[in-house]
Amino acid sequence: MAADIGSGDGGKQGFGKVEGPGGGGGEPGAGRPHARGALRRGDVARAEVAARAQDAGPAAAKRATGHSPGDDGPAPQGPQVPQAARLAALQERMADAGIDLVVLTPGTSWFYLAGMNLLGSRLSLLLVPRRGEPAWVAPLLEAERVAEAPLARALGRSAGRVCTYADGEDPAPAVARAVALATAGLGGPPRVAAMEERVARLFEWRAASAALPGVAWQPAEPLLVALRARKDLAEVAAIRRAAELVETALGHAMAFVQPGYRESQIAREMEKALRELGTRSPFGIHVASGPRSAVPHAETEDRVLQPGDLVWIDVGAEVDGYAADITRTFLLPGGDPGEAARKAAIYRVCYLAQAAARAAARPGVRAGDVDAAARRVIEEAGYGPYFTHRTGHGLGLDVHEAPNIAPGDATLLEPGMVFTVEPGIYLPGLGGVRIEDDMLITEDGAVSLTRSRRWFAPGPEPVLVAGPAGSPRPAGPGPAWQPGGTGAGPGGTGEGGR
Repeated sequence: MAADIGSGDGGKQGFGKVEGPGGGGGEPGAGRPHARGALRRGDVARAEVAARAQDAGPAAAKRATGHSPGDDGPAPQGPQVPQAARLAALQERMADAGIDLVVLTPGTSWFYLAGMNLLGSRLSLLLVPRRGEPAWVAPLLEAERVAEAPLARALGRSAGRVCTYADGEDPAPAVARAVALATAGLGGPPRVAAMEERVARLFEWRAASAALPGVAWQPAEPLLVALRARKDLAEVAAIRRAAELVETALGHAMAFVQPGYRESQIAREMEKALRELGTRSPFGIHVASGPRSAVPHAETEDRVLQPGDLVWIDVGAEVDGYAADITRTFLLPGGDPGEAARKAAIYRVCYLAQAAARAAARPGVRAGDVDAAARRVIEEAGYGPYFTHRTGHGLGLDVHEAPNIAPGDATLLEPGMVFTVEPGIYLPGLGGVRIEDDMLITEDGAVSLTRSRRWFAPGPEPVLVAGPAGSPRPAGPGPAWQPGGTGAGPGGTGEGGR
C-alpha cells in the first residue's frame, strides 16, 4: 500500500485453501519458538518448513520437527504461547518509563497482547499494571471468551479478574473493580497511566479516566510501537505466508492486465483468487491505470485499460491477522511513442530506486537512510518533486506500523523488523509507477519476503551492479541505462533484480 503520509514464482502456484502457521485460526505466535534478537536467514526457512509440515498433517510435522502434535511430553521445537513474554516485555518498558498502568482498548495492540480481540460498540478494557497481573472489563456475554484468551490461559488465574456488566447496566462499577484488581500490587494508587491515543474512542477514555481520578495520562504508543516492531519467528512466518498468497493471486490477475479489461475486472479477479486461497486483502484492492495511476492512493474504477497505459495493482493478504503488502506496475505496449518513452524512463528510475533502497536495508542502518537511498536515485534523475511519500512502512498486525522508512527517521533497523520498500514517481496527466516489496531485517542482512518479478515493461530489465557505497547502478556505459539480463516485458521470466 502506498507508503503515505506507499506471475513470477507466485504465479506458478495452484489455488486451494491455505491456512496460516499452526494450521490456521488460533492466536498469532503459537506454534513457533520466540527468538528476539536471533533471527537469521535460515530461521525464516525453518519456520516456513515447520508451518507447511503442520498444514500437511502429523506425519509431515514429525519429519520436519522430530515431534508429532499428539506425542506426549514437550516438543523439541514445540509451540510456545508468546503472550506471557509479551506481557513481561511491556511491563519492563512501563517500569523504565515510569508508567503505572496501561489501559488497552480493542484493536491490534490488544490482540498482540491478549491473543484475541473484542470488537463492537460495548465497553471493553484490558488494564495492565506495571507490576502484577492484568484485569479485564468485558460485557457479560463475552466473559467466557475473555477467560479463555491466550493471555488468560498463559497466566492461569485470570478467570476471576474479568469484571463484567450486563447489557443495560452501567459499566462503571465493573471498571472500578478492574482498576482495583489491576493496581493492587503497586503499593499505592497509580499516578501515571497510558492509553493509545490513536485507537481509544472517547467513551472508552471517559470510562477509564472516571475510574482513575487524578491520574496523569500519557500516550501508550511509545511503549507498544517498539515492542511490536520486532517480529518473532511465528510472526515472520505468518507475513511470509501472506506474501506467498498475495503473489499467487497476483499471478492469476496478471492475465487480465491488458487493453480492453477494466480496472474493476482486475480487482474482482484478485479478490476471487485471494478468496480461493483462504485470505483477503486487509486494505482493499487498488487498481489504477492511465492518468489515474499518477494518484498514489487512487481507488479502483471502471476505466478500460488502453494501449500504452501505466497500470499498478496495490494489494495485500493476511494470515492469522498479519499482513503482506505488494505493488506491481505494468507498462502496456503501444500508445503514443513519445509518451511511451517518458513512461519507460520513470519506470526504470523507480525500479532502480527501489533496488537501491532494498540494497541499503540491513541491521544498524537508520530507517531514514533507506529512504534516502531511493530518494537520491529519483532526485538525481530529476523526478524528486514527483516522489510525494515516504519510501516504506512497517508491517504486522497493522498494515502501517513501525518502522517508518521516511526522510530523516533515526530509527535503527533491527533483526525482526518487517517493512515495505515502495518508492513511486507520479507525473500528473501521464501516469505513475510504484514498486513495492516486503523486507525482513535479519542478524546478517535483509531478505525480501515478496519474491515475484518486479519488471513488467516492454524490453529487458536493467542489469544491476554494485555502485558507490554498494548502491545498485545500471551495468555498462551510457547516459541512462544499459539493458540486459534475463528479464523481459509482460510474459517474461525475469526475477526483477532480486
